[in-house]
Amino acid sequence: MTTRFVPYDAVVVGAGISGLVCAHAVRRAGLRPFVLEAGDRVGGCISTVRRDGCIADGGPQTFAAAPSFMQLVSSLGLDRRLQRAADGTPWFYAHGRLAPAPSSPGALLASPLLSPLAKLRVLAEPLIGARATTADESVAAFAARRGGRAVVDALVRPMIAGIYAGDPLQTSAQSAIPGLVELERRYTSVIVGTMARMFARRTGPRPRRVPLDFAGGNDLLTEALAAGQEPDIALNARATEIVLRGANIEVVYASGGGGDDRSVVARHAVLATPAYETGRLLAVLEPEAAEVLANIAYAPMAQVALSYDRAAIGRPTRGFGFLNGERTGLRILGCAFNSTMFADRCPPDRALVTAFLGGMNDPDVAAMRDDELVGIVHRDLQRVLDVRATPSVVAGFRWDRAIPQYAVGHGDLIRTISTGLTRLPQVSVIGNYLRGPSVSDCIAVATAKADAIVARISTQ
Repeated sequence: MTTRFVPYDAVVVGAGISGLVCAHAVRRAGLRPFVLEAGDRVGGCISTVRRDGCIADGGPQTFAAAPSFMQLVSSLGLDRRLQRAADGTPWFYAHGRLAPAPSSPGALLASPLLSPLAKLRVLAEPLIGARATTADESVAAFAARRGGRAVVDALVRPMIAGIYAGDPLQTSAQSAIPGLVELERRYTSVIVGTMARMFARRTGPRPRRVPLDFAGGNDLLTEALAAGQEPDIALNARATEIVLRGANIEVVYASGGGGDDRSVVARHAVLATPAYETGRLLAVLEPEAAEVLANIAYAPMAQVALSYDRAAIGRPTRGFGFLNGERTGLRILGCAFNSTMFADRCPPDRALVTAFLGGMNDPDVAAMRDDELVGIVHRDLQRVLDVRATPSVVAGFRWDRAIPQYAVGHGDLIRTISTGLTRLPQVSVIGNYLRGPSVSDCIAVATAKADAIVARISTQ
């Protein structure tokens, strides 16, 4: 075994968005991190394929202008590469047509997504008392209790499938929709709480945040983060073991180039790997937390980016795209209208769309051939958009374990992990299984953890 005896302050395992952001923040604070990545590229699920004049992004199609994201972009000097979507309105496809997603209580009551009877049930929501217990419940149970079963079927199920690739019957309300849970707790009514906050702002309904992306491809973000770590970054380097070395931590890794295992020693280790990989690495040092991590479920996902002759699309592509709503017969979870939002995603005479398949309720997608997935997407888009042309396949992306599931009781699992790590102060964990799956959530968690690491090292 060969060991790097360079005095690193932190070793970051995993070069997805979480690991890269943490290493970036540590380095900006004047410390020296070293990054290990098991794959042959950085970025995790964020990647970009450029083909035939089209730009197809794997993973997130857009980013929200959250403070954590905007601060990171500014620190990298990428502000001028950001572009705002021409129209970011999300839609639902239900009952054979597209309808905009409701953005306020008034819009919900006016929406064609709900029947008149379902709207009467929604109007009764302020009369429903708050739940007496604070125990966690499923998103479906919360939504049915507050707004009725029709709200679950028409709105909640598509949203949880689209955001978490999950099932609202299994997804934790406290972890997935904490803001709505807090409104019930504080105001005894979600509608009353929403109206109270709107009144406090005195600006009416909060406008939708316009989605953002990077001109030329979203991998610009992760490539810029990785460039800032050179030469202290190793690809094809899979961590196999972590070992305590007094006050320091040693990470052993297998190099893709062959030969003996190598290791790197640092004052702190950050595991920015999926929960199951993090559990494997912690199995010896913190078995209780490791067991919890290993049992967090992940949903399989696939993305298919297709290009069509723009003139062959019979119905207009408006806004962000659509989620698969109630009683549609579609198999896709939803679709992003990439070139509608951002003109640089394909030539002017073409349209680029990216469809999503899989999730906890459709695990068979993981075993399907690429051509089968393309066929499903094309048939579904023919129905929704009245497409009258053969598509050009720009890119496909698939993950057997894509999005962590925030099952009922997820908050208790995270507390168990946190408690276990208090016994292992040289190690931290970050990732999208902790506080939210979005890029902004990952950035916020990784930045906060980097700040804590810098504070800890500065007192040693």
